[in-house]
Amino acid sequence: MADGCASAETLRIQGSSAFANQILMPYQARIERVTSHQLKIATSKASVGVLALFNGEADLAMVSAPPGEIIEFLKNTRPDLPVGRLRSFLVSQSRVAFAVNSNNPVRHVPIAKLEQILTGQINNWRELGGPDLAIRVVSVTDGGGARLAVQNAILGSEPITASYEIRAANPDDVVKAIVADRGALGIAETALVNRHGLPQLNTGTFVSHPHYFVSLGEPTDAMREIIVATRRVNFDDNP
Repeated sequence: MADGCASAETLRIQGSSAFANQILMPYQARIERVTSHQLKIATSKASVGVLALFNGEADLAMVSAPPGEIIEFLKNTRPDLPVGRLRSFLVSQSRVAFAVNSNNPVRHVPIAKLEQILTGQINNWRELGGPDLAIRVVSVTDGGGARLAVQNAILGSEPITASYEIRAANPDDVVKAIVADRGALGIAETALVNRHGLPQLNTGTFVSHPHYFVSLGEPTDAMREIIVATRRVNFDDNP
């Protein structure tokens, strides 16, 4: 583990709620103990966390997607930002689940059919042996890591163009939408879906996405200690 060689600091960390809830917060006390640093964590979306770096509101951003995808998103939305200054550090990987309402009997959708759902060619559960209900694809809005991972793995980095979509502000709102809507098809972290006991589709494929810390410029010694400690506690529990 890191040995706290840098003077004790309070580091502001902002961004992906999936990263925070699964990778950082469960180990926060251990990370703070071994590094002697305190963490002030704020959850949002990955892109918001990176923007906080540029605004001087965060020391590290939490990103649950390949950093290049977040950078491309920011280039399109904020071309004024010096994104070339960003530095990324891989911490862990998480699996993505396709979750459904517990009252939806469909449990198996081949990957080819799933692609047709995501591109709007299939828009009713009846076409998959389920009820006569519109398929509403639920995911975190632009900048969400799970959504970007699905687009990259299944759609060749093309955007999701489902016939009916629900854009959620954060992963917890994705879960709420699935619970409330019998026709929902949610894209979310497997760990989050399991925690809420939601059924998952068997698609015959494996989609995962990474979790990165991102800094603006080279990280300080204190930031490096947090990065190393977070990697190690996650590896110890998930070898």
